[in-house]
Amino acid sequence: MTAIERTAYPRFSPKAQYRRDVLELNYQLSHIELEFIKKLARNTRARLNIATQLKCIQNIGYFVDPEEIPKAIQKYLRSQLLIKGPLKTGYTHRSSKSTHRNKIRDFLEIKKWDRKIIKNGADDISSQRFALNVAFQSAQTLNHPADIINIVIETMLNQKYELPSFNILDRLVRHAKFAVNNKIFSVGVPATFMWNFTV
Repeated sequence: MTAIERTAYPRFSPKAQYRRDVLELNYQLSHIELEFIKKLARNTRARLNIATQLKCIQNIGYFVDPEEIPKAIQKYLRSQLLIKGPLKTGYTHRSSKSTHRNKIRDFLEIKKWDRKIIKNGADDISSQRFALNVAFQSAQTLNHPADIINIVIETMLNQKYELPSFNILDRLVRHAKFAVNNKIFSVGVPATFMWNFTV
């Protein structure tokens, strides 16, 4: 397995110091975002949950549970939402979390990580197939898995795809690399070989 530290996979660091300027640059809620949160939320805790999830996927490209978001970020978001006191984030119902995440994806026009094709146009493919395509193309010129992972991450974020977990991304890249090596060193590799990847 590739060490996550050797890649550009975005994540929150528990040791990171979030200075005021960093918070203002990356976690400031715009007027449009505040309106979106207000329309979607039913109560104060829901507003905070939505705000943390919204800024989470904007800054690292995928969702994590609100409780895993650094306290400095949570505190900064609470101040913008005019929430007094140490209100904790978190969901009591999985369905609410799923609904919020789907609404946030729609709001930001981010494509969900999925093996299924999401119909948005004539040439749509699943996000997994998209990532495999990028990994397969990159593996033909790059040797190190970490370098291929970085290309996949950059391309997915640029094309507004939600990132999968690092473990899935690592397995996907290793699968693509294995397929490329087999194509180089073997004769008659089936064209469908590279698509036999499952998460």
